[in-house]
Amino acid sequence: MRAVATLALATAACAVIPPYNLVERLVLDPFESTLVTAVVAADLQGALSGKGPFTVFAPTDFAFDQLPPGTLAKLLANKTMLTEVLLYHVVAGNVSSTQLKDGMVVPTLDKENLLINILPPHNGFPAAVLVNRDSRVLYANNYATNGVYHTIDHVLIPRHLQDSLLGAAVAAPALNLVQRLQLVPEFSTLVTAVVAGGLAETLSGAGPFTIFAPDNFAFDRLPPGALPKILANKTLLVEILTYHVVAGNVSSSALKNGEQVKTVNGQDIVVTIAQEPRPQPHEVIILNENSQFHRGSYVDLPNNYASNGVFHAVTEVLVPHAL
Repeated sequence: MRAVATLALATAACAVIPPYNLVERLVLDPFESTLVTAVVAADLQGALSGKGPFTVFAPTDFAFDQLPPGTLAKLLANKTMLTEVLLYHVVAGNVSSTQLKDGMVVPTLDKENLLINILPPHNGFPAAVLVNRDSRVLYANNYATNGVYHTIDHVLIPRHLQDSLLGAAVAAPALNLVQRLQLVPEFSTLVTAVVAGGLAETLSGAGPFTIFAPDNFAFDRLPPGALPKILANKTLLVEILTYHVVAGNVSSSALKNGEQVKTVNGQDIVVTIAQEPRPQPHEVIILNENSQFHRGSYVDLPNNYASNGVFHAVTEVLVPHAL
């Protein structure tokens, strides 16, 4: 069980602090205009300009653009919900990236926790800091007089708002599952695999389908040489990909602890709802049919709706037990 971490409040001694507070620095950042608009709409600019110190995980404009259609407009029109989402990005204290540790659970001003993971250098990629296993820190340690912000590539949504906010916002999305996945750079390997497996047309069809979608980091964590071998063997590739697909439109809230779910592959996956304290309570874990973890495939970013179903981002590639 992870303990909630107590974060150091001191700014690193070597940091050069410009004469601007966090809001002033964000205003000057050309990639944070949507965040600034949201902060003003929620009337948080006074608080985040105050003494603090605060650490802000700051989604870029592109991160907001990746939200499902209608979600940002709904947030900006609902001050209470907007405030909760924004405060979920704010931590008390002045926390540099070097103070973030793998497995650290960090309390936010929204009262829900964030999970920090540190990915070591791998396959030519540099080390990376992940927030809630999905949102990557792009530019760290942007210091201000009252704290620091780290730019991230996804908007963080508190668990208790995910179904009501994301589900309602995308009741009738225009894009199908393949089109939605193509829009998100983090799923480029999955899209490549779907095309190589000849499944793009099927997964663009009427469905509905639910996809447990591994991101690029999930594919990078496969054993060395595994991905080229899978891509070169269409039969094997299709077996693995269809093991990630379930018939029907299944939201994360419909998944039950211990449930066995039949995949299009014909084999089952097993759903576990984590009970230990996590950044998102009752976090969903997907296991293969004989309940073996493949390093634990967590549902990171659930309920990404499309015109023919939904996909849930997962942290690991699921491999059928028979393989």
